[in-house]
Amino acid sequence: MTTIRRIADKDLDSDSLWATWERVRRNPAFAGRQEYIDLAVAHFGPDDHPAVREQSDRHFTESFGDGDQVDPARIVEYQQRLRDDAATVSNFVDRRIAHLDPKAVAGLDLTDIHSAMDRVAASANDLHRLLDRTMVAHNLVAVSPGWRASLRSLFG
Repeated sequence: MTTIRRIADKDLDSDSLWATWERVRRNPAFAGRQEYIDLAVAHFGPDDHPAVREQSDRHFTESFGDGDQVDPARIVEYQQRLRDDAATVSNFVDRRIAHLDPKAVAGLDLTDIHSAMDRVAASANDLHRLLDRTMVAHNLVAVSPGWRASLRSLFG
């Protein structure tokens, strides 16, 4: 449970997923579409380049906006969703598991918890893909070993 709270921690000195998104949001020019596409294409042979280029361009648009760099408003959406999902999971654990109060979350079923966790994982995957494919952003936004270990423990 501590891990989900740490992932959504808004403290910029933390290694949280939220804080890492914030660093990207504050420096959107360091996460550009062209570099994202070029680094994805570089991992494939020439025959695959057109398809990989098209797929990477489409994914950048779907995940980060239709501009030449990451749309800061899209990052704010990720951050808010992350906070909301962390609160959903935290409330469930605090009220339903830690204190065994079934009335406190009567309307919440495990589907909501699974969906929230899936969205947290998707956010982490999108951030990893962005940092992996944009070398400048990767160098700007240091992802500490502690943060990586937290994600591994949460998502197996």
